[in-house]
Amino acid sequence: MNHKLSLFIIIFFSFTTNFYAQDIEEMVAAMSLGQQNAMILDLPYDVKFAEGVWKDYLKEFKGKSKKVKRSDEVFTDDASISYISTNTVDIYSIVQKNGDGSQLKLWMDLGGGFVDSERFPDAYEGVKTMFLGFEKLLNVENIKIELKNEETRLKDLEKDLSKLERLNEKYLKDIEDWKAKIAENETLVVTNIKDQGDMKKTIDDQKETIRQVEIKLAKAEN
Repeated sequence: MNHKLSLFIIIFFSFTTNFYAQDIEEMVAAMSLGQQNAMILDLPYDVKFAEGVWKDYLKEFKGKSKKVKRSDEVFTDDASISYISTNTVDIYSIVQKNGDGSQLKLWMDLGGGFVDSERFPDAYEGVKTMFLGFEKLLNVENIKIELKNEETRLKDLEKDLSKLERLNEKYLKDIEDWKAKIAENETLVVTNIKDQGDMKKTIDDQKETIRQVEIKLAKAEN
């Protein structure tokens, strides 16, 4: 591999790790097994969405997840995460609302203790990798929703276009109907004008007939 390319990859991944490490908060927090070291990740996603994706993500590690009684925690028993431990681990986690977004709080039991950055630095780095995978999945699922919404909008726009096309067909048909009616009326106007002329002549003839009868009446009265 090209030396410059190798150096670039190392720098890139180092930067990525440091960037996400700033997003993780480590603190001792209360959970179902008492006060234990937790790793906390703030997320810019709705809590319902983040929680759903987290539950799906946990399935990748082959453990059995269930809700802890009288708690909002999810307990994942015997999860297999090779980059954290060669043995299975137990995960306790909870996703909660946090301002406009949400927050993931995770406790990981290695069997010999809960993960923290001082006693289990390698496992702690593994948790950061796990969080990276979760954030990637969140982004993917969020984009899928965005894509679905845009596809729905496209369908709505296509329906609107179809309505406009049908309306245009109606307008064109109305125009053709009106043209035919206009042509018919133009013919009727010509016929009507001729009929008016004929009627005027008939009226004039009738007037003349009346005049002749009036003359005839006048002569008869004299």
